[in-house]
Amino acid sequence: MAEPYTQPSINDFGPVKVPKDHVFVLGDNRLESADSREFGPIPIRSIIGRADVIVYPLNHLKWL
Repeated sequence: MAEPYTQPSINDFGPVKVPKDHVFVLGDNRLESADSREFGPIPIRSIIGRADVIVYPLNHLKWL
């Protein structure tokens, strides 16, 4: 995924193959996040929450 707004040191973790029925999650604070870069792809069946609203940026505020 192209993310020109991130610093190269936190953007470069190489290509990743995500198995079927899994997701690759990234934290919003890349320097401090424990995410799929550390733990690998997550089985979809392990996800127990859901997003209900987008709050930022404010011009994209909406209920999902």
